[in-house]
Amino acid sequence: MLSFREIEHKFQLESYNLNTVSLSKIDENTTNFESPYKVSSDQIEFKIYPMADDFEDESIPILIRFIIKNEDFKLELEYKALYSSKLTITSDFSIDSIEPVVFFTMSESIKNLSISIIKDVVNCKVDFPTFDKSKLSKINDE
Repeated sequence: MLSFREIEHKFQLESYNLNTVSLSKIDENTTNFESPYKVSSDQIEFKIYPMADDFEDESIPILIRFIIKNEDFKLELEYKALYSSKLTITSDFSIDSIEPVVFFTMSESIKNLSISIIKDVVNCKVDFPTFDKSKLSKINDE
C-alpha cells in the first residue's frame, strides 16, 4: 500500500472553489453561548467524492463536504477542488487512500471559514480542534 507521503507527493491540490455554504440553527431563540464556543472533532464529518470515473486523467475533480453538527446548529460547507494526479488505481491503492491528503490540503481553508461563520452566529471566540498531519498519516499507513 502506498504511504501517506507517496500519495501526498503524487496527488497535489491545483485549485478549489467554495460551492455551497449552509447554516441552520437548531433553536432560533438561543442567543447566549458559552465562551469560548467549543467545536469538538466528534461533531465534524468530512467526506470526499471523486467526480471522475477513473484516476487515469492527470486532473481529478473532487467534491468535498464538511459538516459540523451539534446541539446548536448544523454548518455545511461544500467545495469543488481539482487535484493533479500521478496515481493509478491498483490493488494497493483505493479512493479512501486519498481522503487524508485531501483533508490535510483543505483543512486550513475549511477551518478559517468555519470559525468565521460560527463566530458570527455565537458572537464569541471559537475553539476548533487541531488536526495533526502525523495522525492523518498514521491512520492512512495502518
